[in-house]
Amino acid sequence: VMTAVRSSLSGCCAGCAAPVGIFKSVQAAARVALPRDVEGSVGEVPGVRLFNVDQLPEVAEAPSAEELARAEGVVVGEVERFLGWLRERQVVPEVVALYRQAERIRIEELRRALPRLSGLSFEQWTTIQGLSRAIVQKLLHQPVVRCKEAAARGDGELSLGLLRELFELKEEERK
Repeated sequence: VMTAVRSSLSGCCAGCAAPVGIFKSVQAAARVALPRDVEGSVGEVPGVRLFNVDQLPEVAEAPSAEELARAEGVVVGEVERFLGWLRERQVVPEVVALYRQAERIRIEELRRALPRLSGLSFEQWTTIQGLSRAIVQKLLHQPVVRCKEAAARGDGELSLGLLRELFELKEEERK
């Protein structure tokens, strides 16, 4: 039987990359691609039923009410998740502006401190830069996360207004 399976299934479909041994437990094969990508001889293998795209209406079972409800729940959940993501996108210009402003301030403060730090090695200066960058990131992380969450819930305008007011975000930084 394995010889028949190997000869029938070897290269049975265009994308077949699995070892033939995996097909020992195959009970059915679906030939639904156009052009057909499963050899017709697969249907001759003992214990294997081959279905073509034309036969699907005949062999497909109607979903139960429970299956329909579960599928609808999945679709509704995914639509809600997508809409939340879409609403989050409205805060992106302000978030970018906030990070730009913070980076500008960080660099200005490092430049102001530079004359007092003239004896530092390159490694020490790099450490100070990394430290200042990490502080900025940690300080902004939670406000940004909360703003995105509010936007996802539909409270984006409120959180955007607060972000603009608290950090005095300028219009030119939001572009």
